[in-house]
Amino acid sequence: TLTYGGRYARYDYLDGQSLLSPRVALTFQPANHFRISTLLSSRAVAPGAEEFMPRIDAGIWLPPQRTFSSVMTGRPLQAERTNHVELEMEHDIALATVSVRAYRQRVTDQLVTLFGMDLPGAQAALGHYFVGNTGDVAASGISAGVRAAIANRVHGSVEYSVTQAQSTTSAESAYLLLVAPKVLRPERERIHDISTSLETEVPETSTRVVVLYRVTSAAPRATASGSVLTPMPIDARFDVQVRQSLPFMDFSSARWEM
Repeated sequence: TLTYGGRYARYDYLDGQSLLSPRVALTFQPANHFRISTLLSSRAVAPGAEEFMPRIDAGIWLPPQRTFSSVMTGRPLQAERTNHVELEMEHDIALATVSVRAYRQRVTDQLVTLFGMDLPGAQAALGHYFVGNTGDVAASGISAGVRAAIANRVHGSVEYSVTQAQSTTSAESAYLLLVAPKVLRPERERIHDISTSLETEVPETSTRVVVLYRVTSAAPRATASGSVLTPMPIDARFDVQVRQSLPFMDFSSARWEM
């Protein structure tokens, strides 16, 4: 199975106004219940691009609610480019699927977004924030995971990954070290990550519940003065979503959810 596509975007506040993000994926099944997949992608992201993208699930587009500018006055805004390649093998065992994945990624002009900061000559008031670039990052790693039907109507997954990353600072990094040192990463680091998910759906009440939990060693730790130290041993975050379908306007194609 071959899947390919791309995305084109144009932002007139960038020096290179046109951004092209191609993607191609190939999945080969040499035997029953065994798949080999490859993925090649190159993704370009403009600073502040999320302000102009309508939410997929919102169904309505609104003008940008906030404004932004470069963290360094007079410096042109640069887009972030991520080149990604990966190889994955999957094997179905009973009601479960076991996967092993290797990946390599390179990010040039990595973006950083700064909120609630007062800089000389500019203030982050009324929702205004600052964007900049912290340099380049090269990362490679491997992951292993399993997803399965745990019980009737309950699906879950867990994946562990370890990544080696190397950062290269830019001319803007020296300025960021003064105004926001916590955004800078160590030059070399090893990141461990465990991600889990649980999902269930109750068709009788049209209710869907999704629980995500992630434990990672990628969070930075700062002293009271703001200087960056080694990453924390562990950091966790979670997300719980409950989506309830509402029986409004059943005579039309509209779908109401809470």
